[in-house]
Amino acid sequence: MVNSVAIAKKFVDFLTPDAQAEKLVFRRYPGEILHRAAAYGTPIDEKKIDKIVLKINPRNIGFTKNKVIQKVQTSAPDRFIVFDWGHELTIVTIEGVTGNLLPDSLTKGVLDPVADAVMESIAWSPDTQTSLRENESWKSLQNVSSQINSIYNDIALGTMTYTELLELSPKYKTFKRLEKIYDDADADDDIITLELGNTIYRGFFEQFNFSISADSPWCWVYNLTFVVLSNLTEKIKKLDPTFKNKDSADNS
Repeated sequence: MVNSVAIAKKFVDFLTPDAQAEKLVFRRYPGEILHRAAAYGTPIDEKKIDKIVLKINPRNIGFTKNKVIQKVQTSAPDRFIVFDWGHELTIVTIEGVTGNLLPDSLTKGVLDPVADAVMESIAWSPDTQTSLRENESWKSLQNVSSQINSIYNDIALGTMTYTELLELSPKYKTFKRLEKIYDDADADDDIITLELGNTIYRGFFEQFNFSISADSPWCWVYNLTFVVLSNLTEKIKKLDPTFKNKDSADNS
């Protein structure tokens, strides 16, 4: 017989963000993985959990909360019977920009890592006490690096297509992974979580939109709509005795 408490504790371990959690994290737990874990008590392979971290904070996160209110007018003038059925599902709207999608080799330079390594190898001069950036060897390296990077940028931008340049960008690949999570997510079968700070929400995606402007082709604007089914942070607190002990201490 499957130990449901043990399964629940495993989920707690996976869903609890560590102290260094990023601002915005999406996770998709595929339904087949969850079914197998529940049926056979097998551990959840973290490698099979889709995870995307938006390291650039969105420019706007909005919460929409609506009441479910039914108003019935009576025969008496200006008299109504009001039924309060609780709350609609909370809707989280996330708007942001991708940041510069140009490849790092174009924005930072192809020789920057080499230059940084050389800078580390050039110690402060014990005689003159000049800083690294005042060192003549460093200045010469920077000059050559700047010239080569300029030539490389001209060649890359002149011979590679827009799509080919995007494929070299780690930020673009991260954004496409986010799109894939949205496309693959099955609200009926999967568990989708959203971590905002120390709060974890379970829910599902409802919309995912992005726009590419001719004025800013390397910086895309996007917005996501995430519908919250439950706040898992409160459920985790109930499963974790440390929270119960803390609450008891706070109330004493």
